[in-house]
Amino acid sequence: MKKKEIYALIVLVCIALVMLVVLNKNRLFSSNSSTQEIPTEEAKGDWIAVGHRGHVILYFDSGIDAKHTVEGLVGKMEIEVKNKEWHISYVDCPNHTCEKMGWMNIDSWGVPITCLPNDIIIVPKTMADTMELLP
Repeated sequence: MKKKEIYALIVLVCIALVMLVVLNKNRLFSSNSSTQEIPTEEAKGDWIAVGHRGHVILYFDSGIDAKHTVEGLVGKMEIEVKNKEWHISYVDCPNHTCEKMGWMNIDSWGVPITCLPNDIIIVPKTMADTMELLP
């Protein structure tokens, strides 16, 4: 990808995130019976929150190598965690933009991993707490 394409992609993702927040009158991650409990134990890495349709559906520890599968609007998304980094290794959606975002870690956060067709966003719990996205 060229630099201009990368910048355009970042701008589009940022616009999409702002639209999600503005259009949703409730919090992006609000609490209800379908929301996963906030982890209380100490993470080996960092706690990462996976949000879908306004609710946290999964927390995972970036310090534990694993693969997590979540269900979105279009289909399944597989999140691979390895060496305190994570990325989307597989997704059922037409454009696969979230797969192309590559590996993320707690220090590389500028833009959260977002899959608009599946309505899924992945952010560190610390970032979500700071932005008051979590209950």
